[in-house]
Amino acid sequence: FQPPPEPIENIRIVLITDQGQLDSGPLKLDPNLTELQGWIRLGMVLSDFQGPAELSSATLLRVAVTGDHEGKFYVSRLRLVQEDKPLMAQIEGEQHEVTFTAAPQIEGVEGTYIWDFDDLDGLTEDAYGQQVSCQFPEPGYYIVTLTVLDTAGLREKRMDRVYVIVE
Repeated sequence: FQPPPEPIENIRIVLITDQGQLDSGPLKLDPNLTELQGWIRLGMVLSDFQGPAELSSATLLRVAVTGDHEGKFYVSRLRLVQEDKPLMAQIEGEQHEVTFTAAPQIEGVEGTYIWDFDDLDGLTEDAYGQQVSCQFPEPGYYIVTLTVLDTAGLREKRMDRVYVIVE
């Protein structure tokens, strides 16, 4: 009898270029971000990778993705996108209030703001707009998720979360 392999909980992405490599370091796979049919969408900003400081003229040769346990995982799509003006998802203001304001975008960037007031998954669309209000049904602990999408569908979506205690 052989026990089933442990699930992969962390991955590492290494971008190998003609001028060196960039390493993501360990990335925890958050099961709460599971999307359709068990897939997990993972987005990273190039500046989050560790390695040589200047690779702007480098040519990408290979991408290596590894997990922390033996087992299989599949990469369905790998997409490299250059965003000169990326979307921002940053919640501003006091976190215990019921009015939330998203930070403005960088000049020249338009975003669609989608708010989820009841769960960590960020999948419910409870309100739209840069500033919104929410009437929580009772005192308690809530997770508020802001998702910002590009109006043209060209940039990666961004998410931010705050933890709110309503008294």
